[in-house]
Amino acid sequence: MRYTKEIVPRDQRMVELYRRIRDIPASSLFFSPVVKLAPLDLASSHMVAFRQDLVPFFPFFQKHHPREQVLLAVSSLRHLLQATELLSRHDVHFIDYDGIGFHANNTPYIHGFVHRPVQSVFLSFELHLLEYAANHHISSFSTNNLVSACRHYLNVNRIPVNDAVVDECVAAFSPLVNRSLDEVERYALSQSKKSYVYGLGRLYSFLLATIETADIPDELVSLLNQCTEMVPDKRPSMVEAMDRLGRF
Repeated sequence: MRYTKEIVPRDQRMVELYRRIRDIPASSLFFSPVVKLAPLDLASSHMVAFRQDLVPFFPFFQKHHPREQVLLAVSSLRHLLQATELLSRHDVHFIDYDGIGFHANNTPYIHGFVHRPVQSVFLSFELHLLEYAANHHISSFSTNNLVSACRHYLNVNRIPVNDAVVDECVAAFSPLVNRSLDEVERYALSQSKKSYVYGLGRLYSFLLATIETADIPDELVSLLNQCTEMVPDKRPSMVEAMDRLGRF
């Protein structure tokens, strides 16, 4: 097995997270966390991390014929839904979506693990709320805060802003109005499976936009559109998404 190395911050929390990932049953089928950390020197705030060498997500697909890309998209998305279901079940709520790569056998592995959400473009609205609160120093959401957060989310994701969409968003998340930020965070983490569905839906929507073929199933496009709905209840569950992918 080939390994790659990279320079990472010295962080005991990450060491513990890697250990938790390795302890998940069947983790070797889905995850490739850092297997070894070595100090640069005694005074350094960074370390050398060793992990399995994987082909990055988009370059992997670019090596294949467009029709193969579609087939691999379906099978790999199903595998990653299984992987993130395992993570959610073991209270690992976030990944770095740039940290997904492929083994030589065409199987995707997650190697990017983080303690907090990253990459706004992959954040579901419930996670976007936490980022918005942190960036705007909000300790409790008012209705006006929620409206502003909805509009900000739509702008970030280049979705046309209209009153109907904002009203639907505010109505869906109105139970969070006047709740403490801790309560909003507990709600967001309780939706982690739906947040993973959203993040993977976004990743694979970007992928389909790069595939130059007319042979992309309408059912796959429809599924990804549903996965990236703003309101969690409108997204499919992981089980439903995997079941639908299994029928393509």
